[in-house]
Amino acid sequence: MKEDSAIEYDVRFGVAKLWKWKWWIVAACVVAGAISIYFSSQMPDEYKSTAAFVPPSFTSLGTMVFANGIAYRGFYAADEEDIDRTVAYLESSEVMDTMTNAFNLFQHYGIDPAKEGSAKRFYNAFKGNVNISFASNSVVEVECWDVDKQFAADMATKYLEIAGEYFERISQRQVGLRAAEAQLQAIVAERNLATDSLAFLRSEYKIYHLDNAGDAVSVILAKQMRDEPKFHEFYDVAKTMETFLSTLELRYADMKREVMARRLNMEQYPALIWVTETPAPSLFKDRPKRSIIVILSIMATIVFACFLVIVLDRTQNA
Repeated sequence: MKEDSAIEYDVRFGVAKLWKWKWWIVAACVVAGAISIYFSSQMPDEYKSTAAFVPPSFTSLGTMVFANGIAYRGFYAADEEDIDRTVAYLESSEVMDTMTNAFNLFQHYGIDPAKEGSAKRFYNAFKGNVNISFASNSVVEVECWDVDKQFAADMATKYLEIAGEYFERISQRQVGLRAAEAQLQAIVAERNLATDSLAFLRSEYKIYHLDNAGDAVSVILAKQMRDEPKFHEFYDVAKTMETFLSTLELRYADMKREVMARRLNMEQYPALIWVTETPAPSLFKDRPKRSIIVILSIMATIVFACFLVIVLDRTQNA
C-alpha cells in the first residue's frame, strides 16, 4: 500500500510540474504545428499508380511440352518461392537500370550523375518512389509514385512489361517457336530436294518400282534394264530416296503439328502473367499525408517538452 501511495504521489507531483509549464508546452506545440504545416505545404503532391499481376509457376513454365501437337492447357499460379523470385528480380539492379534508361530518371529526379554521392541519392529516390511487394493470393503488387500522375502510371506499366518479358525468357516460348519453324522449313527444303532428285531419276532413266507394275511399265523397265548399265544402281538409289521421303513426310507432319500447337499457345496465352490491376493515372494525391505529419510533429513536441520540463525540474532541485 505504501508503494502504491508513493507511485500515486509521484504521478501527481509530476503532473503538477507539467501543469506549471502548460503554456510553454502549448506554445511549443503551436510553433511545431506551424512549422510542420509550412514545410509540409512546400512538399509537392505525389500520385500513386499500382500494377498487380499473378505470376505463373516456374514449374509449369519448365514443363511446357508441344510434342505431337499437344496444346498446353494453361499455367499454374506461382507458389510462395516463385513469388519471392519474382519480387527479387523486379527489385534487382538490372531492372532498376532498365527503368532508369527507359525514363531518364536521373534527370527526372534532378540528380547530376557526375556529382559525388549521386548514386546513393538516386538509389534512395528510386526506392522511395517504387515499392514491390507480395499482396495476397499469389498477387505481386508494384506501386509507383511521382509528382506527374501519368509518369507514375507509365512506370507501373513498364514494370508489367518487364515482368512479362522475364517469364517469356524463362519459358523460351518465342525461341522454341522460331526453332520449330526453322526446323520445319529445313524439312520442307530437304523434302523438296529429295523429291526433285527422285523425279529426275524417274524421268531420265525411267526408274519405277517393279512391285504391282502393269504390263506396259514392265516392258519399259525390262528394256531399261538391258539398255542402261547403271539401271540397278539408280534403282537402288531411287528406292532409298522413296524410303527417305516417307520418313521426311512423318517428320514434316510431326513438326507441323508442333508449330501449330506453339502458335496456338501464343494466341491463347499472349501474356504469361495474369494482370489483375492495370495502372492508370490517379485522380487523387497519395502523399504527403500533411495532417499526419502535423499530428506526429505535435505529439513529438509534447513528449519532448514534457521530458525537458522533468529534466529541468530535477536539475534545479539537485
